Amino acid sequence: MSSPFTLHWGPVTAVTLPDASYAPEGCCLVALWPAPVNPDACFEEAGFRDFGDNDVVWDENAGFLLRRLLAKLSRWGEARLLSRPLMTAAPWYWRPFRQPTPLALVEQVELPIQWDSLSRCHVAFGDGGVALHAGDGHCLFWLTLPEGEPEGFIREVAEGWPVVRTGLKWEVLL
Repeated sequence: MSSPFTLHWGPVTAVTLPDASYAPEGCCLVALWPAPVNPDACFEEAGFRDFGDNDVVWDENAGFLLRRLLAKLSRWGEARLLSRPLMTAAPWYWRPFRQPTPLALVEQVELPIQWDSLSRCHVAFGDGGVALHAGDGHCLFWLTLPEGEPEGFIREVAEGWPVVRTGLKWEVLL
């Protein structure tokens, strides 16, 4: 039996944004997240109620969702990491011989989703304002998309997973 995996999304309006990169001129901001969500006080305060303990299949689906999302966003241009890159770690005895290198883009996004102690990841796609922000320990993607694109884009990313438009108190999560 497979784990439940539903994509929730909603347009983010009437909130104070952290910075202008979240919704530049000609673009809109949407939130996208898979559910059920592990029990989380922030999501609960925001008004979300589909909670559950996620398993290996759910984690695999979430990883596939992230890779598919990055691939679909690349239609607007090459991905550019704008946040401070997370770097490889080397044992102390190798440090004089090896310089740290940036982790792969998938890991740049994945790790801040898993660890709220890491800074939020910001990736731009092309020069038209399309971007992804993720982090804060939540499997929640903030997508900056051209106006008029969100619902079709979300359905394209879903490719068969159920999709639910959900409104939340965005200021709690953003």
